[in-house]
Amino acid sequence: MPRRNTGPRLVFYKPLGYSKPLYFIRWYERGAKRERATGTDDRATAEAALKAFLEQIAQPLRAVHSRHASQITLAEVLTHYGEEHAPQAIAGERIGYAISALIPFWGELTTDIVRGETCRAYYKARRSELAERFPRRAEKSLPSPVDGKGPACFDGTIRRELGALKAAILYCAKEGYLTSAPEVWLPKKRPSKKGWLTRSQVAKLLRKARIDGRGRKHLPLFILIGIYMGQRKNAILSLQWLPNFSGGWVDLDNGVIHWDAEMAVESNKKRPTSPIPRRLMRFLRYQRTKTAQYVFERAIEQEDGKITYEPIGDIKHGFATAACLAGMGTLEKIKRKRKQRNGLEVYENIGRADITPHILRHSCITWLLQRGVDIREVAGFVGASAQTVEDVYGHHHPAYLQKARTALD
Repeated sequence: MPRRNTGPRLVFYKPLGYSKPLYFIRWYERGAKRERATGTDDRATAEAALKAFLEQIAQPLRAVHSRHASQITLAEVLTHYGEEHAPQAIAGERIGYAISALIPFWGELTTDIVRGETCRAYYKARRSELAERFPRRAEKSLPSPVDGKGPACFDGTIRRELGALKAAILYCAKEGYLTSAPEVWLPKKRPSKKGWLTRSQVAKLLRKARIDGRGRKHLPLFILIGIYMGQRKNAILSLQWLPNFSGGWVDLDNGVIHWDAEMAVESNKKRPTSPIPRRLMRFLRYQRTKTAQYVFERAIEQEDGKITYEPIGDIKHGFATAACLAGMGTLEKIKRKRKQRNGLEVYENIGRADITPHILRHSCITWLLQRGVDIREVAGFVGASAQTVEDVYGHHHPAYLQKARTALD
C-alpha cells in the first residue's frame, strides 16, 4: 500500500557516500519517497531551507516557453536538470558531482555550441586538470585512445560528466525548455574488466581480511556475500534486517535477500530477490546477533545519550589492503599530514590493489557458468540481463561453441 503524503518534513541521517549526517527535506508523491538535501547539519539553517522550499512549491506553476538552443545557456540547462531530475534519481549525488565539473567550462556558453569539437575541447581541458590533481595515476596510465597522448585513466570520469551533459540537454528538450537537442560527443567507452578470482584466491583474500585491524569485523562477510550472491558493492553495504525505503533487506525466515528497497525508484541496475546459499546463511545468522538495523553498521551515540545506527560508508580501503596482503597489489607508505602523532607526520600504508570489490560479482557469475548453470538462471540470480551475461561471461560456460566443435569432430 502506498505511503500517504504527509507533506515535506526534515529528517536527519547519513546516506551512503556522505561523510557526516545532514538534514534532508523528505516528502512522498504518489507513494514514492522524494528527498532534497539541505547541505547542513544545523537545525536552524535546515528549518530555513524547509521554509524556502514550502514557499517555492506554494507558488503557482510558471509557464514554460521553449527556446532555441542559441537562447538558453548550458548553466540554465544543467540547473533545470539538477533541481528537477537529480533529487528523484538514485545516482543524484553523481549528477551533482558531474554538474560541478561541467559548469566552469560550459556554464556561460549557449547550448548551440555543443558539438563534437567543443566536447573534445572539454575532454582535453578536463583531462589536463585531472592529471595535474592526480599525477601518480597519470604517470602509470596507458595513452588515451582518443588522441594517443594524454592518460586514459580519466576517460571514464569524463565520459560520465559528458553523459550528464547529454542527459541534461535531452531532459530539457523533453520538458519543453529546448526546441531541439544538439548531439553530445562521448569518449569511447573503455572495455569492461573481465577478470575473476579462483577459489584459492578468494580463500587467501578472506584470510587476510580477517587479520586487517580496521575491517576484520565486516570485511570477511562482505566478501562472502559478494562471492555467493554476485551483487554490487552499494547494494551489499545498504542491506538492512527489515523492509525499508533506502536499501534491500535480509529475510532470514524465508532464506532470501530482497536487494531492492520498498517502492524504490526504477534504475538500470536491476536488483533481484535471491535465495541465500546454505553456506552463507550461517554467517548471516551470526551477524544478526551482532548488529541491530544494518547488516554492516556502526553505532553513533548522540548528545542526549541516544544510540543511532548508520551503515558503514565504504570498504574500498580495507578491501584494497586485504588484496595487497593477498598478493594482488602493493602497499605504499606515504605521508599523511592530517594524521600526526606528537606533532610529527606519520607514514601510512595505502593499498594500490590490482582488483576492486566489483571483481566478486565477476567471480560469482564466472563460477556459476563454469558449473553449467543456465545463462538465464544466472542472469536472474545476480540481476543482470541474459544478453549481458552471455556477451561478457558466456565463454566460461561448458556449452560455449560446443555445436561448432562437434560439427568439426
